[in-house]
Parts: sequence; C-alpha cells; structure tokens
Amino acid sequence: PGVNDPDIPQEDGVLYEFSEASLFESNAHGGFDIYEGGSKLSAGISATALWQNGVSLSGLAGRRWRNESDPALERTSNLDGTSSDWVAGLSANFGAPLSLNTSVRLDDEDLALNRIDARLASRWWRIRGSARYYRLNESITDTGIGEEGISMVGDFKLADQYYFVYGRQRDIVDGRDLNHKFGLAYEDDCSRFEIAFTRSEAVDRTLGPDDTFLFTFSLKTIGQFGIDQFGSEDTN
Repeated sequence: PGVNDPDIPQEDGVLYEFSEASLFESNAHGGFDIYEGGSKLSAGISATALWQNGVSLSGLAGRRWRNESDPALERTSNLDGTSSDWVAGLSANFGAPLSLNTSVRLDDEDLALNRIDARLASRWWRIRGSARYYRLNESITDTGIGEEGISMVGDFKLADQYYFVYGRQRDIVDGRDLNHKFGLAYEDDCSRFEIAFTRSEAVDRTLGPDDTFLFTFSLKTIGQFGIDQFGSEDTN
C-alpha cells in the first residue's frame, strides 16, 4: 500500500522529521518526493499566555494517526506505521534579553524521550548570541546510533561596528568539537564582514581534523557570500 512510487528516489525529503510544526498539515511530509497518502487524523492542544510587559509563553502538543502505513515512510520521519510519536513545542519570549524554543518527540508507547531540540537566544549589553542543545535516541536515527550535541555562537561588541566573534559546535557522544571558531567582524546597517579561524575535529573516512581561515561577507538585504559553518544559529 501507499501512494509513493519506490522507483522515484528520495532526495529532498530523506532527512525530514514530522514535528508539531506540521501537525495539522494535510500532507505532513515536507519533501516534494514523498507524499503522505490515505486518511489522516491529527489531534492536539495549544495554549498561549501574554503579559502586558511583552512576555509571552506558548505551547503545542499532539499526535497524528493514519488509516494505513506506507513503506516509503521510515521510522526516522515519525510518519511510519499508523500513528506518530507524540510531538510538542514550547516557546518563551522575554524580549531582547532572552527567548527559548524547545521541541520534543516522545515515544508513542512508553513516552520515552526520543528527541529534544532546545534553542536559546539572548541580547544583553554588548553581547548577543544563541545556543542549542539536541539529543536523538538511536531508535530514530538512520544510522542506529544516538546523537547528542551542543552548539553556541555569538559576538561581543568591542567598539562601534567592530565585534569579537566566537562559535563552538561539540559532539557530546564522541567528545570532540565539530567546529570551533573565533575571529573579528565589522558590521554596519547594510553589511557584515567577518574573518575567523576555525578548527574541526570531525572525521569522515580518510578526512580528519582540519584548520581553516574563513572570510564571510553578508549583504543584509540580499544574502551571504562565503562560508558560514554556524548558519543554523541567528545572532542578529
């Protein structure tokens, strides 16, 4: 059963994972080469609290059911079988000083924590930055190996338009830095130029640790030129 043709290769959707962000979508799979067919039912609850000083707190939790399974939808996607794991998200916004976003996936049988992804962003005095912690249970990874890590990126304002830049991405399971960088940046209303030294202890077959100098130029209204190995984090 299933509407997906096994002869069509999976490309853009191969790493997709169903979360609370697509809980009520008609097609919960985000890729163009996979479609979630059949009849579906999603149920969830959401709540939001707002304070007069601008502080807000919101949450969403739920689950999805299908009338039939599709072999093209694997365990990693959270759309395998006829029911998904429980998914939930919590956001807290305290203004510029602090904001927090957390997403979790709980096992549909025993509510074990299969995934957590927590992100924190802050802007205070001359400091702005963000940090992320994630952990994936081995049962939902395509390699069968659990993943856990932490990353942080930020800058410190040295003077008008000049910043010291620091970033680190660490694999907690293997105990090594996937990326570690520091450097200097110049930023105005329209652009940002950054020069940084990075070291990676990642190992991929015959490729081992390496050191790199990065030059990055960004136009704020257009995009970025160069290499940004911490692009998933936003400190602006």
